[in-house]
Amino acid sequence: FSTDVNVEFDYSIDIVNACKQSNVHCYHYDSEKFSSCRSFGIAIAAGWQKMIRNIPENKLIVFHDSILPKYRGFNPLVTALIKRDEFIGVSAISAAERYDEGDVYYQEIINISYPITIKDAIQRISFCYRRLAEKICMSYYSDTLTSQPQNHNAATYSLWRNEDDYRINWFDDADDISHFIRCVGYPYKGALSYLNGLEVRIRSATVLPDVLIENRSCGKVIFKHDDKLIVVCGKGLLRLDDITVDSIDNPSIGIRSKFI
Repeated sequence: FSTDVNVEFDYSIDIVNACKQSNVHCYHYDSEKFSSCRSFGIAIAAGWQKMIRNIPENKLIVFHDSILPKYRGFNPLVTALIKRDEFIGVSAISAAERYDEGDVYYQEIINISYPITIKDAIQRISFCYRRLAEKICMSYYSDTLTSQPQNHNAATYSLWRNEDDYRINWFDDADDISHFIRCVGYPYKGALSYLNGLEVRIRSATVLPDVLIENRSCGKVIFKHDDKLIVVCGKGLLRLDDITVDSIDNPSIGIRSKFI
């Protein structure tokens, strides 16, 4: 296993605990014990973002959170949700020199509806991981594990994300901003904005009907109801239900405030 400092929760502790409960050996990827472990037929890399250099390609099967060849690359599930894809899934592919170009062993595809949070989407595709692992193991032990090449002409890519990609554009419609907040929430760090130079993480919000604003200025607070801020968007209003400002949960903020 490995860890990911770019998310709020990377499930590595759950992996370790599950292995302990099942009496399965569990090593950190950088440990000497992992580097010396070679007595296996195949290895499965699931939810993996690091380069793997010490396992032969013909023994390595990669699980990727997309219906390849769509969304090769980084954070494909987040990208699929932001684009409101009707179907999401996981592909089991062979390792390749270029990322996510390997031949496909199996794919698990599920239909989703919106609204949905990234946390719920991860929970749903976790069952895809389980079904793929079962299929891979059964096929391997019965010597029927085969693969098919991807249609490389149909490939699309999902770029790596940094803090800028989590930043809210208050000129967008309130509905789109609310959708974006759900797509980049826990276990990721959450949608980002700034207030008086302080970092703001917005974890949940509710779209409210618009009002006629003669001098519209996106990002400004227009109302404060039940201690919750209501912010002007490009179209519509957004009530901020759960926010963190400079690591302080739901602090008191005055109405004369503007998010940027």
